[in-house]
Amino acid sequence: MIDSFCSLSLFYFEGFSNRWWALSQMKLAHESLSKIEGLSFYKLLGSGAGDGFKPYPNWGVYAFLGNWDNPSAAQNAFDLSEVFQEFKEKSIRQRTFILQPTSGHGHWSGTMPFVHFHPENLSVPIAVLTRARIKWNWLIPFWIKVPSVNRAMKQSPDLVQSIGIGELPLIEQATFSIWKDRASLNKKAYGLGKHKEAVTKTRRVKWYSEEMFVRFNLVATVEGLSLNPMDLS
Repeated sequence: MIDSFCSLSLFYFEGFSNRWWALSQMKLAHESLSKIEGLSFYKLLGSGAGDGFKPYPNWGVYAFLGNWDNPSAAQNAFDLSEVFQEFKEKSIRQRTFILQPTSGHGHWSGTMPFVHFHPENLSVPIAVLTRARIKWNWLIPFWIKVPSVNRAMKQSPDLVQSIGIGELPLIEQATFSIWKDRASLNKKAYGLGKHKEAVTKTRRVKWYSEEMFVRFNLVATVEGLSLNPMDLS
């Protein structure tokens, strides 16, 4: 049985009123979420337009990232809490990724939320979460680089899925991506081409005031918010 684990849920909204409600929850939902038992860390995130990597927002897709003490805490919150019931009712679709952190470094809002690392499972896909707060004076150079890096990622046949998410447009950005296996991640995403060039330049010029990088075992992908007990055994 999985003890601590992470979930990333994507919520899809249609219609002006529902999208406006979703945007308002980026501020209003914190009071409810902060009281959920067993939720040790969370973030509410918007997404970028297009495939998530445009500098302007996609008002129809939002994300919830949660670090949970155990599966029961997550399932109780998804099933019983008023805030998640509203998210389910107002969205037309939800998709949840169940994740086991395997390694990571850096900080998010001054902390490293993923401290219980699991062995990397070579038989399941690998998910990666990268997050950074971009310094004001490097915003333009950063966003000039984004399209070429994104194209290089998309050209890999081993990339299963990726989306750009973040807390603040332009400034606080994150990328969530899923790769077929560890070898494809290491070779295609972080060993060649535009991504390697961008990583090297980032280290040299220090674009970020805060950054974090975490790898996960992708335990399961679930339509909706109901966790499958078989996935957590």
